[in-house]
Amino acid sequence: MLEFEGKNVLINECNKKLNIEISDINQVSWGGNNRLYYIRSSDNKEFFAKFYYNDKRKRLYNEFTSYDFLRRKGFTDVPIPYLKNEELNFGVYSYEKGRVKNNEELTTKDIDIIVDFFIKLESIDQKQVDVVFDYIPVAHITPDQYLTNVRNKLNKFKVYIELQEASKKAVEFFGKNQVEKTITSFADILTSKLQIYSKDAMEQSKYISLGVTDFGADNLIIKEDGSHCFIDFEDFGWNNPLATVADFVNHIKRKNMPKHLKEYFILQYKNRSLLSQNFKSMLDLILTLDLLEWLSTFLFWITPEKVNVRKFANPNFDEEAYIQEKIDAFFIYKTSLEDYLRT
Repeated sequence: MLEFEGKNVLINECNKKLNIEISDINQVSWGGNNRLYYIRSSDNKEFFAKFYYNDKRKRLYNEFTSYDFLRRKGFTDVPIPYLKNEELNFGVYSYEKGRVKNNEELTTKDIDIIVDFFIKLESIDQKQVDVVFDYIPVAHITPDQYLTNVRNKLNKFKVYIELQEASKKAVEFFGKNQVEKTITSFADILTSKLQIYSKDAMEQSKYISLGVTDFGADNLIIKEDGSHCFIDFEDFGWNNPLATVADFVNHIKRKNMPKHLKEYFILQYKNRSLLSQNFKSMLDLILTLDLLEWLSTFLFWITPEKVNVRKFANPNFDEEAYIQEKIDAFFIYKTSLEDYLRT
């Protein structure tokens, strides 16, 4: 099996390239998209290995290259990348011992750390980036790309539910709840809102910086000595910085984050980011567009393209429970978007 073969190659490469003898290697958890391993050497050095799901998203390249680049730029709060194997799609990194806080545990101090990191990333001069980051799965260079992404994800779901093997639960959900009409109506409203922004503001919206999609509290490890480390950069690349902010606020993983902390995050970002006020004035619209894209994302996550990733990472994956979870999330976000548009 690939997993067994991969583990043996991992052990051999650690021995040859890192000059360590492994005394312990264990799969530590079922990652959302990947297989994760804890490694300890005979002299008690600790490492972390990640076997990535092999798809077009260049997960290994993005994460390994971003850590290496940021380390060279003086960032000490990301893991050290040690080795990678492109054939078996794994990377080995420093093991950052600590804990990840639940959203409910976060404090304003934690939010300040995250805002500082965002601003450091967007402050990197594009001309000083000496490596290629040419793929991020849902980049939003301009606001209208949200609408393009929404249509693409909706269409993928429509293709899926026509398949014979499509989940009956998903087919019934789509038919009974006028899902396509709901999403299209929201898209029409937001398309009209885009028209009110000046040509100058729309031109500025093309500003891009380095950032991490899917960034949240689970990307922040509070280490035993009180310092911190940012992890999980599979989706690192060029993006609109406001889109990175919106994803932090709206991501399903942040559903239990207290509202006052989300508001604090937005306020601190607006106050401390060095980008122009004209550019930052578009953040409220971006937050709303992001909510709309989440509706289509929950649909896309039900398709085989995403379900197969989950099955790779977790052999105990419960597909029916997973689909119901995404349907429930769709209705929660639909209500949030309706509330947002009423304000």
